[in-house]
Amino acid sequence: MRTGKRGFGCLLSFLIGNFLCDSGTFRIIRQKGVFLMRRIKQLDSTGCGIACVAMIAGRTYSQVRKIAVEMGYQRSDLTLYTHAKQLRALLDHFGVRTERARMARHWESLSATGIAAVNRRESDGRWHWVVYQHGRRPYAIDPRKSAPPRRTDFGRLRLHSFVPISVKQA
Repeated sequence: MRTGKRGFGCLLSFLIGNFLCDSGTFRIIRQKGVFLMRRIKQLDSTGCGIACVAMIAGRTYSQVRKIAVEMGYQRSDLTLYTHAKQLRALLDHFGVRTERARMARHWESLSATGIAAVNRRESDGRWHWVVYQHGRRPYAIDPRKSAPPRRTDFGRLRLHSFVPISVKQA
């Protein structure tokens, strides 16, 4: 095993190599052909997108939250609801390239790792973000404190849209 760098180096290693990346709160290990990403829980009730960026970028929740606030993503009511464009900008800030967000309705249509918007509420148009791990046995990493760390119950996660991670360097 080789050690990768934080941020994009970890992500690139995660997607295509046999690397161990450890920045204290983020660890990606290839074990028996399966990549494991350490879950980071959201610390705010509306911070699921922040936690997903932290998982992928190899940063702490606090580090990503600080940048999100500096970028003006915190509303006057102190909530941190995020849209795909904001998540892409945060990931770009940390050196992680993404592809354009796209609408997606079926988990089987996803062919990359990325951040997925799930369980859109018709009443207010809001949704929840999870990290989707593509592979032989795909699963979602849910940052919600009360959720199981590794979810395969895709029938309960109604997919709305998806932000794929690109392996092209910035």
